[in-house]
Amino acid sequence: MNYNKNAEDIVEKTLDDICRNQQRQSEIRQENNEFLNRQLEKQKQFSEERRRNEQENRRKDESLLIDVTRQNTMVQQHQFAQFQAQTNALHNSYNAQLSDMKNRWDRDVAALKSQLREKDHKIEDLEHVVRRLRHERDEAYQLPRRRSSCSIL
Repeated sequence: MNYNKNAEDIVEKTLDDICRNQQRQSEIRQENNEFLNRQLEKQKQFSEERRRNEQENRRKDESLLIDVTRQNTMVQQHQFAQFQAQTNALHNSYNAQLSDMKNRWDRDVAALKSQLREKDHKIEDLEHVVRRLRHERDEAYQLPRRRSSCSIL
């Protein structure tokens, strides 16, 4: 009887530990989700800021283009062509840098999502273990009951 009580205590303690572990894993997953959401929000804000900056840069470029083309001399047209080439080079450089940053962020987000999936799998594995242990516990409870019902007969 004392052995069964100890076994029950151990199973109950194990189940409590698993439940606490599941709760902690759930909290970790929630924290990771919140972190990912913050990262995605930051990326969204950065993209919006970049879009606004690009629009402002385009507006400035268009304004400059209008002012320069109004001046109708060969020298000014040559200078404008040089300016436009420099602007394009700067835009290309800027766009390449933004593309690199976006690619890095995409990789970071993918890595974070992968980590989150791994943690989800670990939690699912723990939930499976809890179900198995509960089943084994239930079977262990059934054995003494069956034996006691057989001894009565």
